[in-house]
Amino acid sequence: RQNADLAKEINLGYKKKQTQREMEKAAKEQGKEATTPSSETEEAAPITIAQLGLVQEAAQKRLWDKLASMDVTPYKEENVDLDAKRPVGHSTHNLLVKDKKSKQLYLIATRQSVNANLKDLAKKLNAKELRLARSSKECLCIDNGCITLLSLYNNSGEVVPVIDSKLLTDGGQKLRICSGCTNPQDHSQHNVVDVTAAVVKDILKESNTSGPIYIDFE
Repeated sequence: RQNADLAKEINLGYKKKQTQREMEKAAKEQGKEATTPSSETEEAAPITIAQLGLVQEAAQKRLWDKLASMDVTPYKEENVDLDAKRPVGHSTHNLLVKDKKSKQLYLIATRQSVNANLKDLAKKLNAKELRLARSSKECLCIDNGCITLLSLYNNSGEVVPVIDSKLLTDGGQKLRICSGCTNPQDHSQHNVVDVTAAVVKDILKESNTSGPIYIDFE
């Protein structure tokens, strides 16, 4: 009887071996849970791009959802002057650069009227040499093209913003900034927003972004 009771206890604690099909199904379900963010995850900040697993469309939606929660609505820009060196009417000029030695990425955001000298800026940042970055896809979930301070809402944590100290003043004046293009290589497809400096600062605060670094350019 003791042996029968022992066998019963062992059987109760025994876990049936999974079939190959069951194991594949379980692995597939785990993969879905790892790559598909819940609504709670999407709203949380800061968060890494690896956790989000975003493609460009999803990254833009995440940013626009955040803007909508702040009562900001992007709109399609009309009559775009494609011959202009910089988008007419926009408030910022942006460059994504990388330090040659440390590989640190910086997003330089200045007023449209400013021409940033990368050699002088490298000295201020204690960088060896600043060069234009080749890609923003891994660090910001978007292809090269319209990259602005708003893009940092989907920052992987690799990009540090370097901001013109006269750009985000608290005077209440609104800034016109691109919030993402339908095609990032086509500057006739700007989706812009008119926002205060406070909105931009809130976006940066809730992103996975260290800094920012404020510099007096002119």
